[in-house]
Amino acid sequence: MHAVIMTGGQGTRLHPLTTRHPKPMIPIVNRPLLERTINLLKQSGIREVIATLQYLPNVKLSVLHGDLPSFCMAKQVISVSWELRGRIMRSLIEEFRDHQIDTIDGLKIFYDDNWALIHPSSEEPVTNLLTEAPNKEVADNLIQEYSNRIRELMK
Repeated sequence: MHAVIMTGGQGTRLHPLTTRHPKPMIPIVNRPLLERTINLLKQSGIREVIATLQYLPNVKLSVLHGDLPSFCMAKQVISVSWELRGRIMRSLIEEFRDHQIDTIDGLKIFYDDNWALIHPSSEEPVTNLLTEAPNKEVADNLIQEYSNRIRELMK
């Protein structure tokens, strides 16, 4: 699940507090409003957050860095013939039907602290694999697991 936080306002009613900092970065009880919002989204199961920026877009969000989890991504491209793509995707959707999945843009499979996206290209006979996990080793292992599974289904 994804969320977009629109943070473009100038916060004119909060001047002079917003002269040097965007409104979402103003602390409320020692924590920026944006941090509070992101934490509420995380508690609600949101795994990806995009913030739109207009006013003071160059201000670093590093204030939140200590509280935000770090993630590593891995990517791999597998050649999959046009003829096999549909069968492979249907097989994977069936195989992971008991997991939390999203089929908006390919097949995204969610786990507790990581995910894998299987995305067939619309332009080439390839399937793109993307994974995100708390560290590089887990992301690499997850992508290898899905790569192996797709190769098995191609046989």
